[in-house]
Amino acid sequence: MQITPQSFVFDDRPVTEVLSALEEAYGVDIQYDPAQLANCTVTLNLSDESLYHKLNVLCKTMGASYKKSETHILFRSPGCVVR
Repeated sequence: MQITPQSFVFDDRPVTEVLSALEEAYGVDIQYDPAQLANCTVTLNLSDESLYHKLNVLCKTMGASYKKSETHILFRSPGCVVR
């Protein structure tokens, strides 16, 4: 089954919302610490690229990282400062 790349536009949205949208669109389980991401928001326009390209952009924006396993993706973030 081939997945068609999708565009995602987020304007000052919670990072957890971005991750949930990616999970749903690509049918993958993305695990993360909700407490670490509680105060994190992003403004992103993710083009018609692969899931991993979108994750790379999100990670670069936040100073975060992710690790792939056979069953899920583990998203790690240092958290965000409340402004």
